[in-house]
Amino acid sequence: MTTDKMTETQKLEKLVSMFAETMRKKLLKKMHAGFGGWADTTDSAVAENLHEKLKVCVEKYLKNGERKQLVDIANLAAFLWFHEYDKENELIGRCPHCGKDVNSNGG
Repeated sequence: MTTDKMTETQKLEKLVSMFAETMRKKLLKKMHAGFGGWADTTDSAVAENLHEKLKVCVEKYLKNGERKQLVDIANLAAFLWFHEYDKENELIGRCPHCGKDVNSNGG
């Protein structure tokens, strides 16, 4: 049973690693093409725009079943997750481990 769980764990780790790498490549490609602005958590229009793009991507996937849409859906979902996370944790400008303001001068 432990071997089965390890195998399942390894499969999950491989899945996440492969999918995250695919997401990363697509994000970098879009970034180098001039896309950006997703991290602005001070402008509610950014999150609204991301939400609308996510809705369109999901509808497109459900209609056409194009596998590449799944990566777009995941990336948009990650952006939206970040917006919600930042609201709760004020991630921008803070160390994700200790919460210290990384923009402050001094120790």
